[in-house]
Amino acid sequence: MNAYYPNPFDFVPFSKQEIILKTVEEWKEIDTALVSGTMQIEIEALTPVHSVGKQTTNGIGQEIKKSYFNQEGASRVIPAKSIKGVLRSFIEAACNCRLAELTPYYTRESKYRGQRLESRKRHYALAAVAEDEIDLKTNERDGDFRIYNAIPENFRGTIDNEGKIDLATYLFGFASEDEKHGGHSSRIAIPDAVVSPTDFADYDLVDIPEKAFMGSPNPNLRKWWYFEPHVLVWRWSGRFKTFDFIGKNFRGRKFYYHQDWKKCIDTYRAENDALYPYSVECLKPGAKTKPFEIEFKEIPLKLLYLFLWALQPAKKIRHKLGYGKPLGFGSVEFHVSNLKFNTPKYPGAWKPEEGLQERILKEAPWTKEKLSQTIGSEYFDFDSLHKLARILTFEKSAIGEDASNPGQNILFKYPPAANRQGFWCLVNADAVETALDDLGYDKPDENEELVVTEDAWELAVKLYNQNPTLHFEVFQQKANGYERLKLRTYENSL
Repeated sequence: MNAYYPNPFDFVPFSKQEIILKTVEEWKEIDTALVSGTMQIEIEALTPVHSVGKQTTNGIGQEIKKSYFNQEGASRVIPAKSIKGVLRSFIEAACNCRLAELTPYYTRESKYRGQRLESRKRHYALAAVAEDEIDLKTNERDGDFRIYNAIPENFRGTIDNEGKIDLATYLFGFASEDEKHGGHSSRIAIPDAVVSPTDFADYDLVDIPEKAFMGSPNPNLRKWWYFEPHVLVWRWSGRFKTFDFIGKNFRGRKFYYHQDWKKCIDTYRAENDALYPYSVECLKPGAKTKPFEIEFKEIPLKLLYLFLWALQPAKKIRHKLGYGKPLGFGSVEFHVSNLKFNTPKYPGAWKPEEGLQERILKEAPWTKEKLSQTIGSEYFDFDSLHKLARILTFEKSAIGEDASNPGQNILFKYPPAANRQGFWCLVNADAVETALDDLGYDKPDENEELVVTEDAWELAVKLYNQNPTLHFEVFQQKANGYERLKLRTYENSL
């Protein structure tokens, strides 16, 4: 295969550490100080940010003509649930929490009522933040497709039989119909972020002239892309013998890389003239939302530190929000100011010492040692934090601002899917059998499940010229720029 770029998203693997679960009262007791108050936030766009609102189409194949920014009443806003989703997902990954957005159903569009419905019949998916592109699409032909069942069992659900929840659920809450335990209200109240009409501009995104958004393959168990390798099964495809590469466990939590949005889109268009452009209304780079207040209610001081850290994890780590993330849109920075504590309502309650607010806002850089000392090492999965740093490191040179330092200018693109090197390429059965023989495996019988978990990497390397996209990690590590990505660590992001 010719030289190519890394895939625009990557996975933070599920931690092997035990998830810390506590009752609400036990979470309150991790610090002697329970604090309430507010902080002022502004969200700055580092690349164009688009929160999907009304969309117009050309009526032919439903191609989008214009996508307008989300609007509530007379104001354009970034919805509170989008902001909350970004921060919660980050904390869940860094602090080894369960998957709050995991549901045993996915939403589908009703052809008859024009609305999205819950579907429990055949498919399971990870719920996406409201305006995010839902690229965890399903394949109608795969009746046994189960993402939900491929998630480690200890990462499912929000509350256990003893009424215990994880750290992120304590902070952000959950709804429950369980009469025994009920739900838990959020300790962090996040409002919509209003955007001034003068801070918008129109930008072009691109898509394929079909209903489905262009991108990576559906998360099908017959691929080692979203799923960790497990078994091989050979079968007949018409007159030809072929192998299915069956996965087992979902690879982890998905996050998108930052990149030069303009260069990325120009590269797509130069390589594929079938793509069509459409206009999206965006908060333009350099512009900020209007200031808004986040309220925190009776949380341990340690977890206030943790939430502030999540807003600004490191000098080079930034979050991604909204639509168009695979193409470089949605890179944002949270600016925090004016931290205030409420006056205690009862005698003997903890009172902040003078100047504490100012000192808290100056805590950065949050080294691993400082996180451990201030909050507690037990609340972090540092392997996950290193992987988050690799994905979410934002280099100014990566958006064309530093022409003297082109070494960091890494592009990320979906692999081609419309030719023999694409996702749907059937791997030659003779090549598979030769590779298996080289690795010491006996020739499998038809429909026999041959477990190859331990040798899947070597097998994918041997079959790389047959299908480079067979194994997600092999594909990524052979991409242009991946060696530079490996240099990204949490320490290097501070």
